[in-house]
Amino acid sequence: MGAQWLVILGDVLNHGPRNALPEGYAPAQVAEALNSVAERVIAVRGNCDSEVDQMLLRFPITAPWQQVFERANPSVSDPRASV
Repeated sequence: MGAQWLVILGDVLNHGPRNALPEGYAPAQVAEALNSVAERVIAVRGNCDSEVDQMLLRFPITAPWQQVFERANPSVSDPRASV
């Protein structure tokens, strides 16, 4: 079945200048892979995330927090549908 959500707790494409990048690390390829499942990503901003990173991604990463509404009862309407 797979996961319903991919929750990312910051530092999506870059983990900071004090940490060496692993050999072969390719942020553009990471962005492409994450964008392929963008509708299932819930992410919050990490201390190394930037507006430049956001330009590569099709899901929001600049918010310091996210709200998640999960319907326990399918007969209840989705509050996001009216936005």
